[in-house]
Amino acid sequence: MATVSYRLDKAKNKNGKYTVRLVVRHCRTQSTLATSVAVSKSEWLNKSQCIKSGYPDAMRYNEELTQLIQTVRDAIHDLRVKGRLEKMKASEIISYAKSFNKDFATEWGDSDFAEYWQGIAMLHPKSATKYQHALQKYLDFYATMYEIYKVTFKEITAERIRQYISFLKEVPYCPNGDISKGYKNYTDDTVYTYVSTLKAVLNCAIDDDRLSANVMKGFKKVEIKQPTKKEIYALTMEQLIEIYRFDLSHYADSVRIARDLFIFSFCLQGMNLTDIFRLSQKNWDRDDRTITYIRSKTGKTIKLKLAREQDIARLCKPYTPKYNIWGDKDPNSYGGNKPLFAFSYHYANYDNFKSLISKAIRQLRKIFNLSDNFTFYTARDSWATIASVDYDLGQEYVDAGLGHSSKSLAVNHYIHLDMDKITTVHAKMLDKLFGDK
Repeated sequence: MATVSYRLDKAKNKNGKYTVRLVVRHCRTQSTLATSVAVSKSEWLNKSQCIKSGYPDAMRYNEELTQLIQTVRDAIHDLRVKGRLEKMKASEIISYAKSFNKDFATEWGDSDFAEYWQGIAMLHPKSATKYQHALQKYLDFYATMYEIYKVTFKEITAERIRQYISFLKEVPYCPNGDISKGYKNYTDDTVYTYVSTLKAVLNCAIDDDRLSANVMKGFKKVEIKQPTKKEIYALTMEQLIEIYRFDLSHYADSVRIARDLFIFSFCLQGMNLTDIFRLSQKNWDRDDRTITYIRSKTGKTIKLKLAREQDIARLCKPYTPKYNIWGDKDPNSYGGNKPLFAFSYHYANYDNFKSLISKAIRQLRKIFNLSDNFTFYTARDSWATIASVDYDLGQEYVDAGLGHSSKSLAVNHYIHLDMDKITTVHAKMLDKLFGDK
């Protein structure tokens, strides 16, 4: 029968202490594995196989030793179940235990976890963007902390999950997007989204027998705040007019950008910031006076009939590749995709840009004495509220105008709506905002 224990190495190390070695005995063979723990004989409790409590960091080292001996015992049990233990030498058992992880199914150990994650995302098309963002952050964690760029199932452990959550909550801000230095702290809502998405993927892997349920212990005793339910916060048309007309020439560029894009979002019936960032010139059909894009949150194609197109174009002009506040001369330098805005060129990626706008939005709150509930999303809530309250647009029309995948109305019912009614109401709203012609 295979046995596992510890002993102190006979030879003292340079510090005059004895290395604690794990000992495996099986089939008349014996082999040892050196641990990272070194103690004097007076600090070691041989009967209890642990370090005395007075030793510095005794609790942490004892946990490491307990975990190591349990891993070897689990490996022995696994070999016994598979019928391989009978003829193995002790040294072979130790070799097997070094790479053993009971948290994944052995046949899937070297499989690409990212590929599996993407497969799960494909089963949830409406949440595909959320799954992709959460996956990228999980891969960033391994690249940053362990320089691992292909995450396999055998890398997924309960301890790694705990470290990942800590990474999301505590790693300091990293300038210039340098992945080697970590990332800024995320909000509670963002952490909850990333962690809950990881949980969903892991549960699928457990159901598919690719992981053991043991990995879920990584979520225990870790506080994750659930997102608070946000109340709808909407501005009145008078407030929107004040914000639009206010002279911000003495403020930072970022504040003017945030204000103009906020009004731009309202003019496009509450387009999200991420969709604005990714707009290209081909999305704007000048002849048809429409903007067509795929809403990233739902994957739904949205086609908006533009009212007051010249006023909207005036909002965009300072941030376009051709006429921009940064003084760039060559619009072709932005690449072949011809973006509508030059933000991707000047702010590297969407996360940096979103951070800039969020900070500027906080400044706008102070300038206009607005509630803490005022965010970029308020443009969307404002459009819906004004359309509904001031112009008596029914809820089904508001849902259609916002591009909802429709909670209050079956999607196929949209074909029975008079979409010109939304266009007419929206045109009246923009006439009010920009001033009647």
